[in-house]
Amino acid sequence: MRISQANENSEGTSNHQPTPPAQTQAPRSLRFTKRSRLRKPADFQQIAKNGRRLGGKSVNVTMVSTVQGSRLGVTVSRKYGKAHVRNRFKRLCREAFRTLAPGLTGNFHLAPKGGAPMPTLQEIKEDLKYAESTAKKGR
Repeated sequence: MRISQANENSEGTSNHQPTPPAQTQAPRSLRFTKRSRLRKPADFQQIAKNGRRLGGKSVNVTMVSTVQGSRLGVTVSRKYGKAHVRNRFKRLCREAFRTLAPGLTGNFHLAPKGGAPMPTLQEIKEDLKYAESTAKKGR
């Protein structure tokens, strides 16, 4: 293929774009690490058996108070929607938990309310705060 003289790069420099600046990572205290998750079926069963069920406005919250750090588990059935809808719900729950985790004590299990539309991040945060305050009053 021939390039006309007008379109040639006369200076000999490339059209290479500079690399974007490196993204900064969140501090370790604000990350959602493996230690912050409920991963084993036994963890979920323990919360279902011993936990307090607190229905929020947009999310069903089940929690067990603990002395050590807080952990989160999220379950969403296929009835809730297609994969991208379920994944969005889980991302919102993890983000809400991540931002509130320093003030939370307990293991939380979140599930969407049946028939409810997709909750906002603020609604999930409010439900988590409500569950935490209710658990502190009930102690």
